[in-house]
Amino acid sequence: MEREQVHLAAIMFTDIVGYTSLTGSDEDLAFKLLDQHRRIVRPIIIAHNGKEVKTIGDAFLVEFGSAVEATQCAYDIQEALYNFNSARRRSEKITLRIGIHLGDVIHSNDDVYGDAVNVGSRIEKLSEPGGICISRQVYDSVRGKMHDLKFESLGVQQMKNVKNEVEVFKVEMPWDITSSLEYRKESEEGQPKNRIAVLPFVNIGSEKSDEFFADGLTEELISRLSQTKDLRVIARTSAMNYKNVREKKVRDIARELGVGTIVEGSVRKAGNKIRVSVQAVNGVNEEHIWSSTYDRNLDDIFEIQSDIATKVSESFSSNFSGTTQKQIQASWEKEETQNVTAYTYFLRARNLLYGESESSVRQALELFRRAIEEDPNFARAYVGRAQSYQSLSYFGHEPWLESVRKAEADAKKALELDPYLAEAHATMAHVHFALDEFGPAEEEAKKAVELNPSLADAYDALGHLEWIKGHLKEATKLYETAHKLDPLKEEFVGMLDEMYFEAGREADALKLLSDVEHLFPQMVYASLTAYYSTKHDFLKAREFLEKFRLAGGDQLVVSNLESLIAAYAGEKEKALEIVSRLEKNSPKDTIQPWFLGGIYNALGDMDKFFECMNLAMDEHAVPLGNLVNSPLYEKARKDPRMQKLLERFDLKVDLPQ
Repeated sequence: MEREQVHLAAIMFTDIVGYTSLTGSDEDLAFKLLDQHRRIVRPIIIAHNGKEVKTIGDAFLVEFGSAVEATQCAYDIQEALYNFNSARRRSEKITLRIGIHLGDVIHSNDDVYGDAVNVGSRIEKLSEPGGICISRQVYDSVRGKMHDLKFESLGVQQMKNVKNEVEVFKVEMPWDITSSLEYRKESEEGQPKNRIAVLPFVNIGSEKSDEFFADGLTEELISRLSQTKDLRVIARTSAMNYKNVREKKVRDIARELGVGTIVEGSVRKAGNKIRVSVQAVNGVNEEHIWSSTYDRNLDDIFEIQSDIATKVSESFSSNFSGTTQKQIQASWEKEETQNVTAYTYFLRARNLLYGESESSVRQALELFRRAIEEDPNFARAYVGRAQSYQSLSYFGHEPWLESVRKAEADAKKALELDPYLAEAHATMAHVHFALDEFGPAEEEAKKAVELNPSLADAYDALGHLEWIKGHLKEATKLYETAHKLDPLKEEFVGMLDEMYFEAGREADALKLLSDVEHLFPQMVYASLTAYYSTKHDFLKAREFLEKFRLAGGDQLVVSNLESLIAAYAGEKEKALEIVSRLEKNSPKDTIQPWFLGGIYNALGDMDKFFECMNLAMDEHAVPLGNLVNSPLYEKARKDPRMQKLLERFDLKVDLPQ
């Protein structure tokens, strides 16, 4: 029998309001809402280091190491559900009650017991729909540490089966009925106004070469605002899709990105002088919230950025954590350089990095090097150089392991200079993934989310980790969070599409591809070619392969897809002929073992498949998530050699039964 363990913990209970009655009146809708509820709540629990002890029907029982983490998690859950509900009919809304208590818990047989658990469940019942209640013990632990939250005592409560009376506090929510009517009115009409998008600033200067500066200012504002816990900020990748878009109205862009506020502006740079004009606009009615114009020297750019970010933040929350301009600037300067030359190199480099072509990334690499040379303490320049190395290795332009080690060294240096730089932790998480170091990868990704709850790349890392563990549902939820924060990033769309297919949610996967076909035609056509091949609809598979070819798809990928179609069609000789041609005519470092392994899997040649996978393992390039989750590898998973392959990883993997 397992030995009981007792320790102090914060226990959180959640429960869906009216769920029991809904199951009686509309069981299908009830199950749908339950699934949506879990997809929203679980990633937030993970982000706050919560341990999900169990689910009890529509309820969660979660354990935390600290009362602060538990309370912040509860607040973020209610905020996420408030955002979710704002655009839905009454019958489709999800409303939770949450209760939190701090006390001793008893661990036994993967469950928890004790008065703390009992009190937590009773406190949850005292919460209003959409609200949070906490015990005096929790209040004493969080008081003075969560300046953005206000608490109201509900007095001492006598609870059933609880020996001692407990004072209970209500957490005041900004969207509660007692909050400002203006905030509530805007939220009811559209997305909450603290969910924002910064559109690409327009370069109105005479020099086209200064375009990078306008783009750089856009990204700087996104980066700074996303560090503010009160805000949810759309990532740069999605925002930049609206560069040079003039025909769309603000309200249409706000609807497409799911935001309540749009920030836009222009930049004119002439020598050492700059003029920056910026405005914040209501995404529902297009009314101006505020606007400012700055005529300064280039040396003042950091002050301008801080001032704009402060105004944006403070305009969305009347009690913006008591943060002042001075406090914000102090918190941001630690990751900045005051060297304008280094900063200019940095902006040019980052603009080039997003081009993703080999030439563009190599130019970025050189400019990041110059930025570091100008200011060796510029942490974000090291992050940029690390990301450049990662990009070159990912696309096969540089030896994989050598480039990853260079990225590791730069990410480590960035963290030495600024341990609170979320982008550095996210970059290090991806480095650890590349080296199959999954435990450290998870730690870094969680730290990145803690530091920047709007950092989509960190949710990407956490989602990837759950995927390779075989936790497909959890991985899907995390990728849905990443996708919501960066809805137009091709990588996230592709991964979410993969998750849906592997989970058997084909309708969701096909709808997602249909929605983004105009944005990412190559990705969509390649995915549909593979999909219809596995369905043995070879007419459609070849139709989409031709679309992929006409859309400018890479010839190497065309050949790979041709071989897959042939393999699934039972045309073994044709498939092997294509493989032979690839191996003969393509550079060795572009024909990855996992690439060929997928073809041998389709042919049913398990000997060649495992030979390729073991080679891929040596190169840290095993498509582990696909092997663990995809129905296409079901036969391989039944082979004893799969377990031996997985044992080479320091990771507990749950294979589908």
